[in-house]
Amino acid sequence: MIRKYALISGFLLLFFGCHNSAENTNEQSTNQIFTKSVGGPIAKDLADSWVARKRSHSGGREETFTVTADKLLQLLNQTDNKLGVNFHFAQDPGEQQHLFIAPVKSDLKSWTNGPVLDAATNEFADATQAMDWALSHKNQHPDGPWSVFFGSDLIDEITSKEGLDKIDIKPGEKEDGSDALLLFVSCNTQTTSGKLKSEESTYDQGALCPRLCPVE
Repeated sequence: MIRKYALISGFLLLFFGCHNSAENTNEQSTNQIFTKSVGGPIAKDLADSWVARKRSHSGGREETFTVTADKLLQLLNQTDNKLGVNFHFAQDPGEQQHLFIAPVKSDLKSWTNGPVLDAATNEFADATQAMDWALSHKNQHPDGPWSVFFGSDLIDEITSKEGLDKIDIKPGEKEDGSDALLLFVSCNTQTTSGKLKSEESTYDQGALCPRLCPVE
């Protein structure tokens, strides 16, 4: 009898030890993927070609979301110690598409740091409602994309640009058929002669879910 209990106890210790080890491994893997350095520049002509490919496979329809510099900075300033930003695809009850931008800390939770910014309207939205609409999109699109994460290093680089005006955010499709989310950053500065000079830079390389998903 004692031997039987010893075997059972050993099995339980082994089972829970493996379970905890798996959880620790998953947490470590997540921490290694979602870092401040996620995201980087991409050539504009390549970004344009990915947007065009997505448009050609979407019946000629192109989705463009836009946020202005002032609203983006207001959003980012509400959260300290940011790890990065999550961009969540969402769908409202009227089947209109939205893209919610949420700053995240190391816990990667999108819906606990105050209002989020809706890139479809350039207005702030309640986080609880945004979460419900993001879940609705996920249910309607089981293969994704659901969200994209960009690290704070890239976001800081963008927001520190002189004359930052707006960011156009466009879904794209790469040559291999995988999804992408492209950031087209527009800046307006004055030349020495007083003329307005417009510049645009493009960014990609976000961690795209469901291929890579933060643990909510």
